[in-house]
Amino acid sequence: MHLITWRQEKLTHGFRSVIFTLPSLLPPFIIATITQDVPLLVQVTGAYPGLFIMFVFPTVFVHAGRIKAKNVFGEPYNNPYASPFLHPFWVYLIYVWTVFALGCQIYRQITQAE
Repeated sequence: MHLITWRQEKLTHGFRSVIFTLPSLLPPFIIATITQDVPLLVQVTGAYPGLFIMFVFPTVFVHAGRIKAKNVFGEPYNNPYASPFLHPFWVYLIYVWTVFALGCQIYRQITQAE
């Protein structure tokens, strides 16, 4: 937070926005300009972050939320909006499925490269 509010009274909003925008724009721009294999770049940037966005982040949020709810409300708590997939088996199944999907994606990229 200190980085965001650093010299807030002396720096204009436009200058501060440039300071925070350039570090996020420069690496993708440099990678895009120096790469020769654009389809590989599209595969990598679509496959791996997509896997994390679809499977890993929601599962980690659900897992952490269930642990937090158990700590705050106690062990048997009544949630009228509880999912039918409340058993921890489903969370671990998604973790296993994510590893399987990651392995399939890596295998696909290796076999297509040959």
